[in-house]
Amino acid sequence: MAPGARAEPGDVMVIDTAGKLTRCSRAYDRRVAGILSGAGDEEPGLLLGCTGSEDAALRRPLALTGRAFCRVDAGPGAIEVGDLLTTSPTPGRSHG
Repeated sequence: MAPGARAEPGDVMVIDTAGKLTRCSRAYDRRVAGILSGAGDEEPGLLLGCTGSEDAALRRPLALTGRAFCRVDAGPGAIEVGDLLTTSPTPGRSHG
């Protein structure tokens, strides 16, 4: 996926300097916010702050806790049980 491409479910998201969510693009970014929900068979259980169906269509569900599929770059090393969510230099990806 090209840098600047639209974020997709499973992408790791960070908070940019303007306070908006964007795909991660560098390793070990401390601004990590969560994973864009909806990848694989996982669907968001709850959308907070939505006032109607039109509002919900504009929002992107961010997984902060629970279970979510995550796009991964395993090149830098194996991912182990208990590893914390961290960002990769590959846009939108996590790594171990």
